Amino acid sequence: MNREKRRAFLYFVVVEEADRGRGLGAAAIGALEAQLRSGGIRSLGLHVFSHNTSALRLYERFGFRVTSVNMQKDL
Repeated sequence: MNREKRRAFLYFVVVEEADRGRGLGAAAIGALEAQLRSGGIRSLGLHVFSHNTSALRLYERFGFRVTSVNMQKDL
């Protein structure tokens, strides 16, 4: 978290496979956003792999947008 720039970055979120689809991820993101807002944070970033479509949908529902693209080449 960078309080001076009012930014935070979410590094790691895991919902056990057996518990997915029950709204736990949405509840966690919602609670985190509320906590950050109350602390004066105005921006939240995160990284998600492109193959993690369920997480992508979750983050998009919360208003996250793509801001960069990583590329890789196997040698």
